[in-house]
Amino acid sequence: MKSGKKIAVISLLMMSLLLPNMSVFANIVYDKGEFSGTEESSWERADSRNDDPELWKLQNRASLKSTYAEQEHPDSYYVHDERFDGFLVEKGADISEFQGSSIDYDKVKADGIDFVIIRIAYRGYGEQGNIRYDAYYEQNIKAAKAAGLDVGIYFFSQAISEEEAREEARYCIDAAKRFGITMPLVMDYEFAYDSNGTPGRLAKRAHNGTLSRQDMTDICNAFSSEIKSAGYTPMIYADLNMLTNYLYNASVSANADVWLAQWNKNTTYSGEYYYWQYTNYGVVEGINARVDKNFRYVKPLPGKTNNLRMYNKASNSYWFGWDSAENADGYIMYRSEGDNDNYEKIATVSEGRLSYADYDLEHGKTYHYYVRSYNNIGGTYYYGEKSNECSITVNFVPGATENVRVYNKTSNSYWLGWDSAENADGYVVYRSEGNTNNFEKIETVTEGRTSFADYDIEHGKTYYYYVRSYHGVNGFYYYGKSSDTLKVKITL
Repeated sequence: MKSGKKIAVISLLMMSLLLPNMSVFANIVYDKGEFSGTEESSWERADSRNDDPELWKLQNRASLKSTYAEQEHPDSYYVHDERFDGFLVEKGADISEFQGSSIDYDKVKADGIDFVIIRIAYRGYGEQGNIRYDAYYEQNIKAAKAAGLDVGIYFFSQAISEEEAREEARYCIDAAKRFGITMPLVMDYEFAYDSNGTPGRLAKRAHNGTLSRQDMTDICNAFSSEIKSAGYTPMIYADLNMLTNYLYNASVSANADVWLAQWNKNTTYSGEYYYWQYTNYGVVEGINARVDKNFRYVKPLPGKTNNLRMYNKASNSYWFGWDSAENADGYIMYRSEGDNDNYEKIATVSEGRLSYADYDLEHGKTYHYYVRSYNNIGGTYYYGEKSNECSITVNFVPGATENVRVYNKTSNSYWLGWDSAENADGYVVYRSEGNTNNFEKIETVTEGRTSFADYDIEHGKTYYYYVRSYHGVNGFYYYGKSSDTLKVKITL
């Protein structure tokens, strides 16, 4: 027998004395009577890689688990933090080669499991920190996806540098691309020890101060940064002790989702998290082994957006508003030009706003709009039902100029006035002398004025006037309907 296996067997025998109602192997993976030849070979394969941190966890299950976890509890036993009131609570399990090679994922799904997070690889806790793939990760991912489960992946890390963390992230990214993973990609960051209780590479450096709290936080954030750069959502798995005493958890959660491990009836962690591993001693149909079980908190889908309407028309824009949708973090505005089937996203509206102004318009064109609410949970976007459609035909032409009149006369001028025209930036005054055949522009009136004084006049002559409003948008000028012609006989 190899020395490594001797150590493992001695450790198992000692543990069997502590737990007399379980078989030797039950304390690692299997309940009494469930151990088969197939699973035994997987145990031997794992034992040959004896710096696997997952193996260390299984060998020390008795000392790691909380006292309540001596038996399986129903889901109703657990108390969810009040911050998740109104959230959907989904159930999951995390899987490695130590759950065996013959998992029936159809039974897993039928037992109420919504998602599984599968180990793809690990870094050994020995000084060399060798990386090895999980023996069954490919078949587990394929079978779980075929059963219709949501599938995530994790890397059991023992990283002691940012570069090692980025290396582990690349393993996750490669697997995510190969298997079409859309759930967050996870770094499992926790301590491991050998069978004599000697700290592994990560634990040793954390305990002796070689790795500071900031160093370990930077390592987690390096993993997250690498994952994000590839377009995926990162997640850090850590237990309460790690998150509270060895990481700056606010920095970690600012860069990644957090998967909290706290094997208890309820959590006591005040930081952010959306996944909770509540037991390492779970039972799931289709898995012939004890298994870690988890809750995932999903914010409910946002409600439908109602009452989309155009509520204001400005000089160069149209303003739209809508009613607030339940559970919405924001809204997406879509627009189609002329064709209702050709919608494109034109804006994201957030920070509680319920309106949008469209400036990218052309006079005379017809546009159609709708809005959808959304919320963002752990980097995943969920969308509500689309709103009613709202259509406009853009008209930048100002209103007609009316009531042109002479309202004052001086010794050398006649003063003309008119009513303000809707949406007018200014007015153009035209004049013809003696008849109505030779109108010429004589003045542009701006700055909100609605009057003009004509000094270029001669006693006894007759002049004809009309006024026309105008409006400028993006360098183009649009003119309103001309006023009625005003005939003026000059008498100075």
